[in-house]
Amino acid sequence: MFTLRRQPKRRVTQHDARAAIADVMSRFDPWRNMITLMKARAARPHDDNERAVMQDQCAEIRRELGEARAELIIRLAEANPRVSGTVASWMSSARWMALKRW
Repeated sequence: MFTLRRQPKRRVTQHDARAAIADVMSRFDPWRNMITLMKARAARPHDDNERAVMQDQCAEIRRELGEARAELIIRLAEANPRVSGTVASWMSSARWMALKRW
């Protein structure tokens, strides 16, 4: 007689958690670069037209960030609970807090 063994639960790793949100997180670098450029432009004299362009760019980044946050919430809601828990743990880490302050 033989018995069926349960497959051991696969351990969820930081890699699994990061893979679940990688697409959303990959958008941060272009935003960070654009904001760095705008900070440099804002520090030098500029006219009203330049200011309007920078404000439009900031509004676009703000809109995209809102979309990314919503997508992140949806992805985590749809993910395996163990992946979501790992992401939540990672997001409470000092590294995430530093990124969030940015």
